Parts: sequence; C-alpha cells; structure tokens
Amino acid sequence: MVALALIFLLSPANTGGVRGAMLLGERADFDLAAKLRGGSAPLGEIYAFISELYFRGKLAYARAFAKPPEGIPGSFVITPGRGLLPPELPITIDELRHIASVRIDLDDPRYSAPLERDARILDEIAGPDCRYVLLGSLATVKYIEPLLQVFGERLLFPVEFAGRGDMSRGGLMLRCAREGVELSYGRADQEARHGPRPERLPKPRAIAPEMVILIGIQAAGKTSFYRERFFDTHVRISLDLVKTRERERTLIAACLASGQAFVIDNTNTLAADRAPYLTAAKQAGFRSVGYFFNTELRAAIARNNKRQPGKIPVPAIIRSHKRLEPPTVAEGFDVLYTVSLDPENRFTVEP
Repeated sequence: MVALALIFLLSPANTGGVRGAMLLGERADFDLAAKLRGGSAPLGEIYAFISELYFRGKLAYARAFAKPPEGIPGSFVITPGRGLLPPELPITIDELRHIASVRIDLDDPRYSAPLERDARILDEIAGPDCRYVLLGSLATVKYIEPLLQVFGERLLFPVEFAGRGDMSRGGLMLRCAREGVELSYGRADQEARHGPRPERLPKPRAIAPEMVILIGIQAAGKTSFYRERFFDTHVRISLDLVKTRERERTLIAACLASGQAFVIDNTNTLAADRAPYLTAAKQAGFRSVGYFFNTELRAAIARNNKRQPGKIPVPAIIRSHKRLEPPTVAEGFDVLYTVSLDPENRFTVEP
C-alpha cells in the first residue's frame, strides 16, 4: 500500500510580541538580529526565536514526519501578508516588518487573500491525494476557515493537541520528533476545537534530559554550533538575549521543571560561572554536557572582524581570553568535549 503524501502547515509566531520587538530593534546586537540586518535569515529560524519552544516543536515535528510529493517542501508557514512560505526561505528585515504589520484577521484581505491563493496553488501542484496537517490552533477560525475552503476533508489536525496550551504542544512535538512517534490525526472539520486539559507530559525515562554548557570566548563559533547541532531539540538560553540573570534563572527553571533540554550559550569562562548551572542540573536529574571551544585569540578576532554588523569590541574578547578557565569533569560535568573550527568553518568535536 502506497503511503499518502503529507504536508504540514505551521501557524506563525507573534511578531508583535516582546521577542519580535527585540529582534527588530535597531540596537539589537545578538547573532540572529545581526544576520537579519546584514541581509536575511530563514523564516523558520526567525519564528523559532520569537516563539521558542512552540515553533521549534513544529519545525522539528514537520521535518521528522512530512511525506510531500516529489519536488515540494514538506512544510509551509502561514505568513501574514505573504501566504504560505517554506520555513527555509530567507526573509529580509523589511519583509519581516511588513509581515509584522499585517493583522491575522479574516476580514483583512492582506492576510486572507495571499493565504487562500497559495493554498489553491499548493493543492493544484500537490494533487488531490495529498493530505495537510495544521500545526496550530483550531480554537479560532483565522487559520482553519480559509484552509478548509481549499482542502476540505483532507485538512487534518493532531488529536492530541486538544486541551493543550502552546508550551505543552511544543514539548509534545519535540518529544515525538526525538522518539520517532507520530501523533494521531483527525479531520479538522470534525475535530473538537476545545477539550479537557490533558495530563502533563511524563518526563522521559530512558534518557536523562540534557543541559549543555558552551564554553569559550566571543566569536569562537558557539552560536553557530548551537544552530548546527541543537536547534531542533534544545532551547537556547543566552544573556545576550534575556539581558538579566533573573530572566535567565526563570527560563532555566522552566526547562528543568518540564524536562526540556537546553543550551547555555554564554562565554562561561570561569568555573565559578558554570557552577550554579551544574548544581541546578544535578538537583533536577539533568545530564550535564560541556563543549569547550579551544579557540586561538587571533582567529576569534579575525572572525569577529568579519561580522557586519554585530562586531564585539576587541578588548572584550581579549579580557575573556585572559580569564578563561578550561573546564574539567571534576566541576560536575557528565561529559566534556573540545570543539575546534577549521578555516572553512567546519566543527570538529573530540572527547
């Protein structure tokens, strides 16, 4: 029996929220903001930053279980003012500002017309046997109504979403993607849009949840390493983003309480800097993994000089290099690795 084609439709992140404003801020100097101002960034990466766990879960789940017809992406993002776009599509900062200016409102043709147009084009290209799964809310008509008009009974919805909030859905999808277990789907025109709150997701038993600490001076490649290795599975926590230790502690506590894997993406140069993270992880039953970026000062400064914008003052890099204490297992790490970056920006990881 031939499996039917399956494409996922991802509801968007709220670009008008706090993290959207942070990304679009003129003074934003963290990696993604610099990348966006310097040219463009993938739509999926932008929305994953804005929405964190929920959209990250959608991306990981869609990548794991999509079965699109040949030559068609396995997922599309419902994008205000732009219709359906693949998450890999590069978006400029001006395009993002336009997206943020369009209300998700069926009475606004700037939102509804492009969405219906692209849905009809996709339906024509993918053929009548393709099914579509909405990874978003059925509780309102803003997504479901225009899509039902095109796809009808072939528009599906994860049954396990009923009654769950956004964070719970995100965690559920990340776990499904990691364990290779697909959710059940029901027809969106028949599924209950509300339901009783389900039980909390049990913590995984087979493998302890993981806290990763990245250790190294600025411009060592830590954030690029995160995107390459952990983007689909771990929440990134960085002082460059959250700005205060109090916010950092709040995010870490949420990850520890929910069993969500996360990455601490700071310089973490001193053992004293790393100690509170390791203590908290041990108390919560998390596995602690360290990645030490053994970077030459001259190479880091050279990479920093290529940043445009987002350069870090060179004296700050030199200070970090002088105070850097290489990590040891005795600090409380379960596993330690050394990371090096070659001239072609390829990572090598060794015990």
